[in-house]
Amino acid sequence: MDKQKGYAGEITLSVRKTYLYSLYILIPIIILFCIPYAVIWGDSLIEYWKLKINLLKGNFILLNFVYKIFKYLFWTVILLIAGIFMHELLHGVVWVFFTEKGFRSLSFGIMKPDFAPYIHCREPLPVNAYRTGIVMPGVILGIMPLLAGLITGGFKIFIFGFFFTWAASGDFIILWMIRHLRSGEFVQDHPDLVGCIIQNK
Repeated sequence: MDKQKGYAGEITLSVRKTYLYSLYILIPIIILFCIPYAVIWGDSLIEYWKLKINLLKGNFILLNFVYKIFKYLFWTVILLIAGIFMHELLHGVVWVFFTEKGFRSLSFGIMKPDFAPYIHCREPLPVNAYRTGIVMPGVILGIMPLLAGLITGGFKIFIFGFFFTWAASGDFIILWMIRHLRSGEFVQDHPDLVGCIIQNK
């Protein structure tokens, strides 16, 4: 990218390296959430799936079985797609409060060739505002449902939270990469890579 006025360096990572590093994020998620969930709710979960399997066995008519599987997969895909778009939207909803042009400062697209969705803010932001926007999807769509599932035993909401906590791995990695930036500094979301451009402003 062209170095703009005020350019003071950048902190970035390729999408592919981000995917690789995101595998390491699974370890603390499993330790902090999945293992406690299994310990607390393991017996209830086993009974839940036994009941589901018995219901399927009792109604095992091929067309009905295929319909139920298709319906389950269909709504799972719809929910995941909606969650992915909501993830990106939550970044932008925070950032627009710190921009001069509002939503006109945002652009949404798909990174090629990795097919990673993104929302990009074209204006420099105070680093703390950038951090808040970065972490918001992981908290609202990930950690909060994870905690709700852990407390209530709800399996579906727990899995939803697990997926979207892991989906926010790239955001957590960015937070770690910019941990040394001081309050009051300005950054601009990088248009092509995971990370940001440091701005002198």
